Amino acid sequence: MKQFEDFVETLDSKKRLEIASKANDDFQKGRESVERKDIHQEIAGTSFYMSLRLLEEYHQWLNK
Repeated sequence: MKQFEDFVETLDSKKRLEIASKANDDFQKGRESVERKDIHQEIAGTSFYMSLRLLEEYHQWLNK
């Protein structure tokens, strides 16, 4: 069985930047429909999409 620590080791700076960029793009698309935009929404939205992108990456890694 694969170890989580091995997955974490795959997250070099290039991969983290790629994931963060995709998460930011996802968030920006989603926030277009929100009238009120504030820093709390920015933080929560970016965190949410970053989590989803990390889960996606982890799932792909597990299935390799």
